[in-house]
Amino acid sequence: LTPAIAREIGEREGVKAILTGTIASLGKEYVITLTAQATATGDDIASVQAQAPDAEHVLSALDQAATGMRAKLGESLSSIQKLDTPLGQATTTSLDAFRAYALGDVEHDKGLDLPQAAGHYQQAVELDPNFAMAWARLGVVYINAGQLGRSMEYFTKAYNLSKNVSERERLYIAGHYYQNVTGDVPKVIDTLELSIRTYPNDFNSMVNISVAYTIIGDYEKALDYSQKAVATRPDDVIAQENLIQDLIMLDRFPEAQDQIAKVDKMGLGQATGLLAWVYFLKGLEGDNAGMERVLSEGAGRPDEYVLLNSKAFVQEYLGQYRAAQITWQNIAQLTEAQKANDAAASAILALVSGRGFAGMCQDSENRVKHALALDK
Repeated sequence: LTPAIAREIGEREGVKAILTGTIASLGKEYVITLTAQATATGDDIASVQAQAPDAEHVLSALDQAATGMRAKLGESLSSIQKLDTPLGQATTTSLDAFRAYALGDVEHDKGLDLPQAAGHYQQAVELDPNFAMAWARLGVVYINAGQLGRSMEYFTKAYNLSKNVSERERLYIAGHYYQNVTGDVPKVIDTLELSIRTYPNDFNSMVNISVAYTIIGDYEKALDYSQKAVATRPDDVIAQENLIQDLIMLDRFPEAQDQIAKVDKMGLGQATGLLAWVYFLKGLEGDNAGMERVLSEGAGRPDEYVLLNSKAFVQEYLGQYRAAQITWQNIAQLTEAQKANDAAASAILALVSGRGFAGMCQDSENRVKHALALDK
């Protein structure tokens, strides 16, 4: 945002002040300036400068400037000391690693997890192996892609590195660790509720707590949080996906259709995870032509198998167990070929459980053994 646009938004939203910043090179050194301006008049309220001797120290200089600005704007010394984890420690000391992480976030917000977001986050942890949030984000993109074993590995890595990160990041990482590694969903909800009380506008916590409530089947609470997340960040595909999912689970199909139309109008409707829920809805409504259109849109993608999961579930819902078996087997083959053995194992177990609910347990034992051989 330019300062002029930021002021305009600030006036519309009733924001008292805006922060602007510049980084200027001075030979090999860098000068960082932070300025707080009154939204209504544009007058400077406070200004802080810090110098970095080289590019490697820009983040630490920014951290110094930020702490000074917080004091000038009236934050208490006790609050600053409590919530003043050094920026380089909370994120990374490497500007290149932070840039890769930020690029990963851009792709993740669009729902483009594999290979786009994953590639950037992987680069970030290669540049800084102690970058806890980048490990956590890797866990997120792989959990979204159904690769549970790999995601558990990354969430565990992030959790083990999270002892000295900022409080906001610690709560984010802990929430994912309890949900995806230990499976302690009540602890997930407690952690994320604490995060939301501490940081009321924390978008990530709204998204993640809606997922936690979905896991335990409390779709009304899940919907409440997914609606808040979409209101906060309407351009985030994952938040939109969660909202559409919750509406479908509550049998509110017309509202889900309206939300899908809004997402399409915003140009956000092409993410594979979102297509999977669109396919699911069209299957429940018996829209065969629409189902085929969705499948053709997702064909050939690296994460096409995420969409095919919905196809298999719809086939079972319609009683087409032979067709569903072929689809689950195709998913297993696709994922094994990509060395995503955890996703392949999940497909095999979904085949076993789906048929088991219908009383068709032939060959179940061999299939379960195959899944365990792929991923314990």
